Amino acid sequence: AYKTLQVEREQLAAARKTFKDQWGGVQVNSTASRYDDYVVVIGESARKDYLHVYGYPIANTPFLSKVNGVFVDGLKSADTHTVTSLSRMLTANDKKSHAANYNMDVVTLAKKAGFQSYWISNQGYLGIYDTPISLIAERAENHQFLKSADNETHNGSDFAIIDIFKKQLTNPTKQKRVFFLHLYGSHNDACKRITDFHDDLVIKDPSYAYMSCYVKSIHKTDVFLSKIYQQLQQNKAATQREFSIVYFSDHGLTASDNHIMVSSGKSKQHYDVPLIKLSSDDDQRQMIHQQKSGYYFVDGLANWMGITNDKLYHYDLFGDEQPDFVVVAGDWTYEPE
Repeated sequence: AYKTLQVEREQLAAARKTFKDQWGGVQVNSTASRYDDYVVVIGESARKDYLHVYGYPIANTPFLSKVNGVFVDGLKSADTHTVTSLSRMLTANDKKSHAANYNMDVVTLAKKAGFQSYWISNQGYLGIYDTPISLIAERAENHQFLKSADNETHNGSDFAIIDIFKKQLTNPTKQKRVFFLHLYGSHNDACKRITDFHDDLVIKDPSYAYMSCYVKSIHKTDVFLSKIYQQLQQNKAATQREFSIVYFSDHGLTASDNHIMVSSGKSKQHYDVPLIKLSSDDDQRQMIHQQKSGYYFVDGLANWMGITNDKLYHYDLFGDEQPDFVVVAGDWTYEPE
């Protein structure tokens, strides 16, 4: 993973110097682009099967377990670590080599389509060691990092994003907008993620102490999503602006023998992540059991926002249909039936 990260950083440095938009012509389908405000919440290290809404026995998603929306059971992240996964999920990566293409990122695509773009991150900016995600974030017209250096320099809470988001959301505009909210979520050490959060989960066996922190960190993300949803509802009541939220995680983790969630190694669970869409006009709950590929995530986000481009695949992240090509995730390949 370290060698891969070094390659990514070298590519990043080159991409910043040589950036040239390769999207070409971009259009917005007025019928398909149904909402005024689009919000992409990027989770961190949240493994799907540790969310109660996906069947985990502890009720750590009280909001997601009752709200109307679309819940996808089958998204495979593009890789097992934040940098290598999100660089491919947020760019139109090469579909054969899966190399990230920083000249075709989702923020630039949205801007070309006429969306105002915002990025609020609780991940570190990292200075000269920028991740590809900070490069993409920089391209948003409005971007803010809550941490100026690496992730551990300041153990800030994801809840700090909420007031910043509210301020930006309530700025009057007639334009469509897309907001990217990048969480620190359930990142190691999970116990540090919940210093400002309490729930009633009690662990009798001390060997499960760390696992309880991980489970609670997912509960905290559930509360975060409920507050963002509430703010969007309030803004809709005041402005009649319709909204849609997409929440997903960059990658999962592996449960070790001593009940600690770890990112080392590689397992199928590293790729199994949640994908949820909550919209202002939802009137029911839907669970979609269908394989979805992180390698086509930009195509799917574009489809969600109603953006068309001749370099994009028509990829519905939230439908039952399977595309007519092989879906690849890590070492696992899924042939369409």
